[in-house]
Formats: sequence, structure tokens, C-alpha cells
Amino acid sequence: MPIQDLVAEHAPSLFRVVARSLASVLRFLFLHVAVEFVLFNLGRAALLVVTFGRYPRGRALVTHAHRISGCGALVIVLAWCAIALFNHFASTAIGA
Repeated sequence: MPIQDLVAEHAPSLFRVVARSLASVLRFLFLHVAVEFVLFNLGRAALLVVTFGRYPRGRALVTHAHRISGCGALVIVLAWCAIALFNHFASTAIGA
């Protein structure tokens, strides 16, 4: 069996494996950047503002990293709800 036949036979499955692997690496990187960088820093900034700079500092940054990231997600949800409410009430005020 010539090498061209082997390549033609196995190339589609090889491309699928490479594409799946690349997609999973990109998904991991995206989630890691989103959770560990964006949500963590947003949550940290929000907590520092609310607690007047007292929390999170020192060891709490490491031990409560998931809680801080969750706070960042909560900030995004609350901002989205505030924008939605503003748009709703602004459109009813204009239409009235």
C-alpha cells in the first residue's frame, strides 16, 4: 500500500483529533483567563471598594480566590441587571 493511500485514509481522523485538541486548549485558556484574571481582579476591586481597602489582602488573596472570583461574577450580573432596568424604565418614560 503506497504512502499516499495511507495518508488519504487516515488524514480526516487525524485532522479531527488535532482540531479537538486545539479547541480544548483554547477553551481552557479562555476559561483560565476569564476566571483567574478578569473575574478575580474585578471581584478584588469591588471588595476593596466595599470594605474600604481592608479585604482581600495578604493570605486571603490565595485562600479565598474562588470567592473573590465569584464576587467578580456577581458584579457583572448586577451591572447587567442595572443596565437592563435602566433601559426598561428609560424606554417606558420616553413612550409615556
